[in-house]
Amino acid sequence: MNSLSVVMISKNGMPVVLDALKSAKNITTDIILMDSGSTDGTQACARELGVKVIDTSWNGFGATRNEGASHASNEFILYLDADEIITPALAKALMSMTFHRDVLYGFRRRNFVGSTEIRHGEWAHDIVYRLHHQSNGKWSLDDVHETIIVDTRKREIINRSLFHYTTGSIEEYALKLERYAGLSAEKYFNQNKSAGPLKPFLAAAFNFTKNYLFRLGLLDGVLGWELAVLHAKYTSAKYKKLRKMYETH
Repeated sequence: MNSLSVVMISKNGMPVVLDALKSAKNITTDIILMDSGSTDGTQACARELGVKVIDTSWNGFGATRNEGASHASNEFILYLDADEIITPALAKALMSMTFHRDVLYGFRRRNFVGSTEIRHGEWAHDIVYRLHHQSNGKWSLDDVHETIIVDTRKREIINRSLFHYTTGSIEEYALKLERYAGLSAEKYFNQNKSAGPLKPFLAAAFNFTKNYLFRLGLLDGVLGWELAVLHAKYTSAKYKKLRKMYETH
């Protein structure tokens, strides 16, 4: 049996957070919840489950995950988002595998809007790398789309899936993408990336065509259309915001 620790980040989000924590208990008793001021009972419910709750200030996703890893008792760490569920099949696979310290492990994610699974479009081939040895890797400190920086090129995808309850509704997801557009623009600005006057429009058109037509988002019906439009708008917005940042600096 593998000795795994699970690190999660939260701020409110009940009852989804509770479901994620319960799924993590199927693979370990060492669960660290980095909570940045929940007011909906998340911390109390987590402690009732035997979870190690760390009440922390918000320092960004990467920094908070790195801090959470410092509280882990086991050598291998799995980072779980608060809206992700470890399925029984994935739990069984994790408990039967032998992990290697020089490998970064990933999973496929099955994404949901509410209770509806989205099988095509941008989320069709969603793979996340989240499991590694403590000594081999830290999270980047990017404000958005942070990644694990590891000392190895070895990757392995575990042939089981996480369930990702991405958003409760399209309206909720639109607000999330609006916030991410600003964070992405700041990230690009700090990396000295530029965008010409046509970039917001051409990138959005390409994004929509790729996800709705080539990745068959149209097969997800109305939700497929709405997601393709939202992702295109997000792409346009982040480049528009980036251009505005250059104009004001």
